[in-house]
Amino acid sequence: PVNNGVFDYSTKELHEFSPEYVFTSKSPIDYDDSIALKIFTEEDGSTWDVESWMQTLSDDPQVICNMWEILSAVLRPNVHWNKAAWLYGNGNNGKGTYSQICRDLVGSESCASIPLADMGKDFMLEPLVRVSAIIVEENDEGQYIDKAANLKSIITGDVIRLNIKFENPIQIQPHVFMIQSMNTLP
Repeated sequence: PVNNGVFDYSTKELHEFSPEYVFTSKSPIDYDDSIALKIFTEEDGSTWDVESWMQTLSDDPQVICNMWEILSAVLRPNVHWNKAAWLYGNGNNGKGTYSQICRDLVGSESCASIPLADMGKDFMLEPLVRVSAIIVEENDEGQYIDKAANLKSIITGDVIRLNIKFENPIQIQPHVFMIQSMNTLP
């Protein structure tokens, strides 16, 4: 679901919204296949565009391809990818900018920031009932993942039990894509 309809990824066609389709979130951006690449001019006269910027993220063309695939995955949360994206590297390497682009594509109200350390804590997964993406720009350095069951279940789309503060626990099957950024591997 996008702002102006439902994009069918297999046929590359935009369909009107219909009561036959039920979504809990949608991208706030209109789909328009006629829009050209937007080039921004900076104050110093230099230019910036997302395609050229993506090429600066790695010398490996497969990594660049993977970065585009992640953007596609974050827009299609109901696909069972059985994967999560872990952006790893020292600071100032584009992780934050890339995460912001992902967040802008799906809309901030459709994203949750649930760091790895919170995956096993009570009440921290409640946003999963309403979001389509988990996008985390920072995790603690030297993070040890003590309780990984929820993390694995979120990645594979398995049913998990949510404890919601002052409510009875519920079971949900999350349909989200997760991006975790970190400076050191857990």
